[in-house]
Amino acid sequence: MRPVTIADRPTMQRYLTQFPQSVCELTFGNFLLWGESREHRWMEHEGHLLVSLKKQDGPQMWYQPIGPDPVKVMTDL
Repeated sequence: MRPVTIADRPTMQRYLTQFPQSVCELTFGNFLLWGESREHRWMEHEGHLLVSLKKQDGPQMWYQPIGPDPVKVMTDL
């Protein structure tokens, strides 16, 4: 897992374009602009984009996986 930077835009945008999301928080701009305060971290896993967040002293949480079979990824993890 690594922090979101502007250099990550092409990779993240590829997932977001190929697998459009209906949740307004799941955009590259949101991940980048709120990345520091929400501690956004991301990685690729089995053809999916995984993004986590953490608010202040709260637990690490995850957005839904972005890719062809998010339910499988959630079940496997």
